[in-house]
Amino acid sequence: MLNACNFRKTTLIQGSYARFNRDTYPVKILTNQVLDIVPNFSTRRKLDFTELTDKRSMDLLEKAKTYSTVLFFYSGGIDSTTLLCAILKNWHKAELARVTIVMNQHSINENQLMFDRYIKGNFIIENVDEFFINAKVNNDTLYITGMLGDALMAEENNTMMYDQQYPNTYHKPWREHKDNLINFYTTRTNASAARHVVDSVEQSLALLSYEVETIYDFFWWISFNWGWDTEIFYSVWFWKLSATANTKQFLEENNFLWFNTIDYQDWAINSIGTILMCGDSLKMAKYSMKKYIHDFNHDSEYFLNKIKEGSVSKNKKLIPIAFCGIDDNYNIYYRKLNTNTK
Repeated sequence: MLNACNFRKTTLIQGSYARFNRDTYPVKILTNQVLDIVPNFSTRRKLDFTELTDKRSMDLLEKAKTYSTVLFFYSGGIDSTTLLCAILKNWHKAELARVTIVMNQHSINENQLMFDRYIKGNFIIENVDEFFINAKVNNDTLYITGMLGDALMAEENNTMMYDQQYPNTYHKPWREHKDNLINFYTTRTNASAARHVVDSVEQSLALLSYEVETIYDFFWWISFNWGWDTEIFYSVWFWKLSATANTKQFLEENNFLWFNTIDYQDWAINSIGTILMCGDSLKMAKYSMKKYIHDFNHDSEYFLNKIKEGSVSKNKKLIPIAFCGIDDNYNIYYRKLNTNTK
């Protein structure tokens, strides 16, 4: 999984697997919500992002009724703000009163209007930095996160770095700029590994029943196909180290991964190559999320200018540990790092 993550962000692909290739796919538990839910890549369904997100908020509400506590982890970024707008839009006031928002000053700085107008004075707030110092996660609490937003709509950093190296070409056909993609990866590794990456992606795209055309689409496919389960396993690792309750029950029932549905994935497959993903500029990446937020709070500044920011480290227990693997009983395999070595 470390190599799979490196593949999505750089170029090292040894040990990583393409999700759509079910013959070589290593994960055998495919219907479990905490593990990978793989869509049928051969079908196309036209879905509406707003309708999907409204429905998902109501699914969450029904599930939340069976728990004594609901914790919503909020960063202020595009993914978590989409979720917050969805529950504010679709839940009644009495239902919202059961929600505790876990956040920090970084969350406020990232989205001041959302905090001032919708969070402050309306929710119980818990400091996320303090939460993970002595976190005791349990089976009577529902934990809500916006993880997988990057994998759903493309992790923008690669595209932005590419645009710095080759300005205003991200919307061009990737096949006509294959040498540029190889050169882009070469600057981060070496020519042989870079060519191997681009060739591997090209081979995977040849098996699809639909076209992935632009350079932006190319980077989306890497996130969507190789990066999806990386984020899911990171979530398992993240919570496993804090769980004091039944691990299997907690990870499968209490850990609510908002975007981990077939519907959202089918929406992405149908929307790639359209304005729904990236708008008309890289600043409008995650366009459908940003539009959903704007339709709710009418914050034009956030809609027009907000780009991805890296969230600060929340769970300090992760810093000295390198995740190596997980088995089907959710046992985590990791090694401790020498934190004195850079």
